[in-house]
Amino acid sequence: QVKFVRPKKDEIEARVMFLGLFEKRNELKEVLTEKGIETLIYYGRPLSHHKASIDMGLNKGPYPVSQGICENVLALPHHQYMTESQIDFVCDSIKKFYRSQ
Repeated sequence: QVKFVRPKKDEIEARVMFLGLFEKRNELKEVLTEKGIETLIYYGRPLSHHKASIDMGLNKGPYPVSQGICENVLALPHHQYMTESQIDFVCDSIKKFYRSQ
């Protein structure tokens, strides 16, 4: 399953990153890297696992939503110079990955 965050009607967005939530994220990242598609894992750890949160005692209890996001989030390439064929290549590569699973 792949999920993207969609802006609400009253929100104006200026994307700095193009993030999605991907099942089997690490395997997908590896396949995309092999095809020359650069991806990044942002937010690899929930805030509750960072030293500042631990020091302030904010790491108590389970945080399943943030943990799930950190385990599945992946930034895809996007910039104003991407061609339509490059976008298609990224999309097709993701589709082929999930179809082969």
